[in-house]
Amino acid sequence: MSDNSKIEWTHVDGKSGATWNPVTGCDEVSEGCDHCLAPETRVLRADMTWVPIDDVHVGDRLVSFTESPAIGQNRTWEECVVQAKWEVTKPTVEVELANGARFTASEDHLWLIAHRGASTWWRQTIGLNFKTSVRAIRCEPVDTASKDYRAGYIAGATAGDGTFRWDAAWRSDKLGHPQSYWRVAKPDRDRVVLDRLAEYLADFGISVEVRPFDSGTSGFTPDAPLPMAKVETRKLANMPVIAAMCDERDSREWMAGWLAGMFDTDASYTGGSLRFCQAKPNDVLDRVQRYGKELGFVIEPEQFENAVCPTARLAGGIAENIAFLSAISPAMSRRCRDFYGKRLETPASPVVGVHRGPARRLIDIQTSSRTFIAEGALTHNCYAKTFAERWRGIPGHHFERGFDVTLRPERLDQPLRWARPRGVFVNSMSDLFHKDVPDAYIACVFTVMAKARQHTFQVLTKRHARMRSLLNSDEFHLMCHAAAASRGWDLEGTLWPLPNVWLGVSAEDQHWADIRIPALLDTPAAVRFISAEPLLGRIDLREHLAGSCPEHDFPGGFCVQRDHPGVRHLSWLIVGGESGAGARRMDEDWARTLAIQAVHARVPVFVKQMGSVLGRELGAGPKGGDWDAFPEDLKLRQFPRVPEAVTA
Repeated sequence: MSDNSKIEWTHVDGKSGATWNPVTGCDEVSEGCDHCLAPETRVLRADMTWVPIDDVHVGDRLVSFTESPAIGQNRTWEECVVQAKWEVTKPTVEVELANGARFTASEDHLWLIAHRGASTWWRQTIGLNFKTSVRAIRCEPVDTASKDYRAGYIAGATAGDGTFRWDAAWRSDKLGHPQSYWRVAKPDRDRVVLDRLAEYLADFGISVEVRPFDSGTSGFTPDAPLPMAKVETRKLANMPVIAAMCDERDSREWMAGWLAGMFDTDASYTGGSLRFCQAKPNDVLDRVQRYGKELGFVIEPEQFENAVCPTARLAGGIAENIAFLSAISPAMSRRCRDFYGKRLETPASPVVGVHRGPARRLIDIQTSSRTFIAEGALTHNCYAKTFAERWRGIPGHHFERGFDVTLRPERLDQPLRWARPRGVFVNSMSDLFHKDVPDAYIACVFTVMAKARQHTFQVLTKRHARMRSLLNSDEFHLMCHAAAASRGWDLEGTLWPLPNVWLGVSAEDQHWADIRIPALLDTPAAVRFISAEPLLGRIDLREHLAGSCPEHDFPGGFCVQRDHPGVRHLSWLIVGGESGAGARRMDEDWARTLAIQAVHARVPVFVKQMGSVLGRELGAGPKGGDWDAFPEDLKLRQFPRVPEAVTA
């Protein structure tokens, strides 16, 4: 169960989303691995910071890459989400690479190798040897909490786009001296930089607040009229403190901080090129090159005819870009996303040391892409299902039955403890109408949904026949009343079908649409929805969208009185492409024609994602869920209107 669902279509009427799993398990356990890493192993987050895997949480976003590209396709850089995390105790193997990386992993952990003659691109830790080269980027983070880093960041932001007006001989402006002040201004959308400056200045006893600076209409930024914000201090006592921070220090942390501050205020990262620029006649770009060299990076000056200002570019390609950004940890993570979707090209680092270690506590994570970056090495993730299977047969363990269909009665009352209204997806990892779930238990689930009227429950199934049979039976209603009575509840006066319960079926192609949708239309429900995700073929819904109305029979057409109590029609359509390893491509036209049919029938449409393959083609992210990259006519995120009373 999760009370913070990542499933976009659970956010009904602005409600927060949640998942509720009174049943877990499925018919088959996916093939996978049980890979583990030492708790101190650093992994790369999407905000370009390295954190121990022990400090990673479900929902965190990490830098990752394609697990298994289709034939003729290349691996690309992706962003993933951590879906699960747990710990185990297992024998270990300790490995050292030529680039200095060291990691401790379980024997079966998988690493992406670089030897083309290998039988597979993935190699277990126990199979690494001195003839193996692992695909890796540099992992050389700095301590962003150190005083040197924070002083360097303030100095770099000041050099990049700040104003610092002060002289040691000046006194108060009330005595006739010039007004001293320090200021950094940024577009309001980039307040994260100003927030960081305020936080870091506070470490040195300087209190500043982020304040409005310019509305965007005064001409302060004529090329890009955006609302501006600033951090500023005019206190004379603060000036020597800031000046001391700006004095160059022979410290790796200070130089990394300086480059991060400079990146956040006067740099760009587009088209695969990371550039610093500086219009003022000073030595700033010389310092950029020098500090980059101290950190092990080559930053080369550029000369372009008619250029607005001189620039310096980081050499070495995308792998060096990622290594550089993760070495300096800038605040503006939105400026660090250019490499996503681009071809995966990394150095190959030979194994120079490998030996067995003791059994110890290790950490597993499962990610949406099935990959992530650990100590700079490109690696495979773990599977929660495989983890569950390992405990099969252990008496008393939560996964004693592995990932078989398992009733979880201890979770039945969870929605009753949520006071704030939520959109709740029921059984995100199972099917409520699975043959191994007893009728009486399903009745208990419906009883809880009847009591938790503040929530909107969404039930999606592939077991259409059982759902139709059960929910049309008087015996099932009696079971619900009996389940309520056993809890001391009274369901008298409760509307059936329940107004807060939406029922849906999966329809990934025409075959299943023609089988499941008629069964759904014959099932009593407040809201009936179709999930065409993953959409694997063209679907003609016109026959099903026409609805069934005893008083308004228009063959081949639509009943115009859609709120008529006799109408049994579809209320909602969800469309999405397939994501993950081996994902099949959704044709953009399949989604378009499906959406057009629904719109013509006045059925709300929710386009969730383009899928991994089409998403990469459109630049819509690893799952194709980046809204900004959607085709304009597929930017549809509509929800059905829920009737107050339902009799059909």
